[in-house]
Amino acid sequence: MSLWRLALMAALVSVLTGDFAPYPGARSEPWLDKYRNEANAALARISRDQPQAQMWITNDSFEKVREFYAKRGVEDTEFGALIAKTMSDSTKRKVFATYVVFDGAGGAVLSRYYLAIQRPVVVAYHPLDVRDVTLISLYQQR
Repeated sequence: MSLWRLALMAALVSVLTGDFAPYPGARSEPWLDKYRNEANAALARISRDQPQAQMWITNDSFEKVREFYAKRGVEDTEFGALIAKTMSDSTKRKVFATYVVFDGAGGAVLSRYYLAIQRPVVVAYHPLDVRDVTLISLYQQR
């Protein structure tokens, strides 16, 4: 990919997400685009007021990605642990998850601008489809 094209993509992401910067080297893949579209459709069915997710993946460890974003906001480890336990119990695999709040809200549930980090990615439960990558999901309500 040319340097000009890369700079243009970075500028577009900056415009779309304010001052948010995706994790260095994070990417998308066709399966992730499908997963994101399905997740956003499910959120819209819950409430029209739900933020739409932007998603990226990386091969870097959960901890490395968590450290990168925890410096930029307030981590909601309690909610992340609850989500991780539910996914771990459902998949019989160890899942790590955390949330980072950027808008000063008292947690991810109350936030209008937060990030979810998860590894591995549970794409589907029936049949079970788990990808060994770290997922970065940005939720920002405009």
